[in-house]
Order: sequence, then C-alpha cells, then structure tokens
Amino acid sequence: MGTMRGRGWLVGVVIAIAAPAHAAVVRGTVFVDADGDGRRGLDEAIVPGAVVAWRERWFTLTDASGSYALEVGAGEAGEVWVRVPDGYRPGPVWKPVRAAVGAVADLPLVPLTAAERDRPLRFVVASDAHMQGDDALWTARELGAALVQATALDPPPRFLTILGDLTQDNRDPQFVQLDAALAEVTTPWVPVPGNHDWYDGGGAYRRHYGPSSYSFDTGGVHVVVWNASLAEDALLAFLAADAARVDPAM
Repeated sequence: MGTMRGRGWLVGVVIAIAAPAHAAVVRGTVFVDADGDGRRGLDEAIVPGAVVAWRERWFTLTDASGSYALEVGAGEAGEVWVRVPDGYRPGPVWKPVRAAVGAVADLPLVPLTAAERDRPLRFVVASDAHMQGDDALWTARELGAALVQATALDPPPRFLTILGDLTQDNRDPQFVQLDAALAEVTTPWVPVPGNHDWYDGGGAYRRHYGPSSYSFDTGGVHVVVWNASLAEDALLAFLAADAARVDPAM
C-alpha cells in the first residue's frame, strides 16, 4: 500500500508539471480588490507570489508584478483560479476562459477587514442539500433561512461549506435554486461537489461554481477541496501539485 501510494504521488507530480503538447498561454494579474467590484482600479495593489492554476492540472506563481502565464491545451475551455492567500475572503476565486492567443483572466482578491482577520477560525459545515428545482421538498427560501440561522454565530464564521450533493440530479434549475438560497447568506461560500453534482462530468457544476478541486489559506490553515469523482490519477496529481506549493511552516 505504501509503495503504491508513493508511486501515485510521483506520477502525480510528473503530470502536474508537464506542459501540454499543443499549448496556448493564458495570462492575467492577481490583485487586491479593495472595493469588491471585480475590476482592478488604478490604486488597487497587485499580489506577487500567489498560486494560480488551470482546473486541477497546471500550476504557476504570480511574479513580482502580480502577473502569471499558464500554458494549457490550445483551444481548451476551463477555469483559471487563484489560491486565496490568508487575509482575504476565502472560497474559490476563478474565471472561465478558453485558451487562445491573447486570453486574459484577471483574478480579484477581496481583503478581510482587520476585525475579520483577528477572529478565531470558525466555519460552518453542512451537507447534502439535494436541491430538486421545481419538484423540491423544500424551497430555496427554506434552505436560505436554515443557512442564515446556522451562520448567525458570535463571532461570525470565516466560511460556510456544503460537502457535496448540492443538487439531486445535476440540473441547472437545481443550481439556480441553490444560488437563490445562498443569496440570503453573507458568510463566504465554499462549494464542494458530490457525485449527484457530477452526472454530466461537471459541466453544470463548473458553470456555477468553477473549479471542482481547489485550495485556499485562512486563519493560518491550508484548506483543500477535492472532487472525489475525479479519476484517482488526476486527484493524486492535483493533491501533489497543490501540496508542493504550500509553505512547510503551515
């Protein structure tokens, strides 16, 4: 068992760093979105040394100017995401993009307030929302009320997560229903896919919530979200590539 795990991690590292045969470059900047509008203002700072990835496969770091360049498969559609560093609003920060000449995806990080940074790290975990659209046994309003109640803590939680099976059978109206429930919640949202959200191979999930596996840092802790529906080799490659870019002191 130990030998096979070792080989798996080794293969994972090779997959994570190998360049695609026919590559296109996606470029962008990671910046501090101080006003939360999603666009970089003239007075908003850049973030050097941030980890940026394409889906679960290709990883890089922003340079001293806050810029990154990722080589991915030419013409491939996917998501570019940044690992949210400590001190910023946790959760997935991503942009959909098709890899082509001139493709750009800037990634905004919303800073926590001083009060938010100083609070102890607490988070709320739910699971199995199984939203069913028009055939729902519970409404978006009912789920929203439950999530608001669950997050009404003092001090407030750093984030809210629902551990998979967000939908019953992976249809867009069910994701829309969940979005309506989350509109009532002010706590940062950390989505996690379950097998019920992956019947189409992730198309609907990715349209709504972006990368199916990602990570972020908050409260001195490195948090990893991974998609158990991925093939084992892909999952091991993602975990190896992500872990290779974590501060050993964390």
